[in-house]
Amino acid sequence: MVRRNEIEIIKRRALRMLESTKYHLSKGDYDLASFMAEQATQLFIKYKILDKTSEMPRTHVVRRLLSILKEIQEEK
Repeated sequence: MVRRNEIEIIKRRALRMLESTKYHLSKGDYDLASFMAEQATQLFIKYKILDKTSEMPRTHVVRRLLSILKEIQEEK
């Protein structure tokens, strides 16, 4: 089982990656901005899943992560 502070660390990392995305966009570094945006998206969805299930998904595919999150939402 994952502790609450570990879940919050994941959330903070996702938000920092989002800030990095904005920075790289402002500098015209579109390849880095795109990469960081995908990383931020993956991590934030993982945070939401972890928050609801206390389990960290073992995939990096955004579409699969969204499917997992949808399944969790539909169970409630």
